[in-house]
Amino acid sequence: MLISDLNHFNLRVPTGAWDQVVQFYTAVLGFERRSTGPANWLYANGRPLLHLTAVDLPGAVGGVVDHIAFSTTGLAGTISRLDATGTQYQAREFPQLGFVQLLLRDPVGLDIELNFTGEVLTPAAAQKVNRLPA
Repeated sequence: MLISDLNHFNLRVPTGAWDQVVQFYTAVLGFERRSTGPANWLYANGRPLLHLTAVDLPGAVGGVVDHIAFSTTGLAGTISRLDATGTQYQAREFPQLGFVQLLLRDPVGLDIELNFTGEVLTPAAAQKVNRLPA
């Protein structure tokens, strides 16, 4: 067996946070919502990548997923979008590995990692990067 690609993620979304989560993934990260109802799919680059399931979760939100990482392009435009939407993030550069990483959180606390291979932070962007709260 050889795993070659990610097919999709299923995120269990508390019903009370549904609108904020959909808004985050569409407005902030640029996913396209193509279906509603029991099969809620968000598309990226023409692929159904996120499957959202509404759940009633008592108490604190939690689960076994630590983070989701996406291979991403367009670092400067992404930073502009995050700044425009007031989304807090942290940037990390890995010059020895040839990529930049932006770390952010969705509205229910799931850590999101955006990886930009072959891109670098401009000095101006590096100075104005927002810090992700602890």
